[in-house]
Amino acid sequence: VDNSAKIVVNRQDLQDEITMKLLKLNETSRDGECKAILSGKAILTFDNYFNSIKNKEEVMEFAKSQTTSQRNATKVKAQKFLKKHG
Repeated sequence: VDNSAKIVVNRQDLQDEITMKLLKLNETSRDGECKAILSGKAILTFDNYFNSIKNKEEVMEFAKSQTTSQRNATKVKAQKFLKKHG
């Protein structure tokens, strides 16, 4: 997750695939805390290339879903993201 934005910047052809995988983090993570940490990192990643994302609505919904995260840092990231891009 941490390097996803760097990959997208250097490999635009992988953007859609990476975005979809990041959006599915909630389905693949093992526990709540791990899921919350990864979701916060995904939000930061989306922020790096938001203007070129094709499915912005799905990304916004993902961020909205994280405003009720059990992890405060993830809530804050989601709220800042939504304020910036919403």
